[in-house]
Amino acid sequence: MVKKKRKEKKERKIPERIKIGYQDVAIERETSTFSKQTDSYGEYDHRKNTITIQTQLSDLDEADTLLHEMYAIGQGRKRRNCH
Repeated sequence: MVKKKRKEKKERKIPERIKIGYQDVAIERETSTFSKQTDSYGEYDHRKNTITIQTQLSDLDEADTLLHEMYAIGQGRKRRNCH
């Protein structure tokens, strides 16, 4: 019996900046400061033109959060938490 090598988890490839319309938006990561980790996964701050995403998220939650925040920018929301 031949044992298969386990595939190593790929490093996440979300860029540090993205272009949405005419805006260049920075993407930052930070650990949650909330008492419950699920209170907010991400946030867009129009003053800093930055999307901040929690570092402890699964790949799927991270992708969903980024798409959610990008949608918020497209809708013209100034500050939005992802729940």
